[in-house]
Amino acid sequence: RPDGGGPGVSDGSPEVAAAFTGTVPSACCGTKADNVTDDTAALSAAFNHAVASVSATGVTLEAGTFVVSSPLPAVRKIGFHLRGAGPELTVIRPTAAFTAGQVVITLRRPVAELGFGYDVGAFSVKATAVNPAVALHLEELSLSKFEHIRIVRMATALRLREVWDCEFYSIKTDLSGSGTANPVIDLQALVAGSGGSSNNNSFFAVQVES
Repeated sequence: RPDGGGPGVSDGSPEVAAAFTGTVPSACCGTKADNVTDDTAALSAAFNHAVASVSATGVTLEAGTFVVSSPLPAVRKIGFHLRGAGPELTVIRPTAAFTAGQVVITLRRPVAELGFGYDVGAFSVKATAVNPAVALHLEELSLSKFEHIRIVRMATALRLREVWDCEFYSIKTDLSGSGTANPVIDLQALVAGSGGSSNNNSFFAVQVES
């Protein structure tokens, strides 16, 4: 059920997406969060519902462990919220199917609009073994908040491309053997001379462990 009532569905149709108000509980789209079931398709449906619906504002992740085997759909929506129950309670677990350069969660500016107001946090991206993928890719965003996120055993924790005036609070990364050659936070420009730098962001209580 979406916040405030409504159908619990998983077919991804525009008619269904329009019925959601507030944040879409991922369980409404069929996620199990049992650390066994592959939740990639169900989580993708929740993301797609939230983006397609005029009245939905984002996705709520319940407590549990979501197994994902491929990148989730890139999100392009002003004010998108992605919130878990806490970094120790809500875990997204990428499998060994991810390859170098792939991204678990991608948040971008909506086409022809400003990318602001994103509110993301209270979950972990935690691989069981060193994973070559990027946990979180942020691109062309501003005035957004990312907090209480733990990233474990991912080659790159955060990748920022043209991100301005955002706040990062209580971000904890655990390299756990991923290697010092792999950047924890990658601020490199999209391509040389592209103007893809990131500026004026605030980082508070960002902790790196190895």
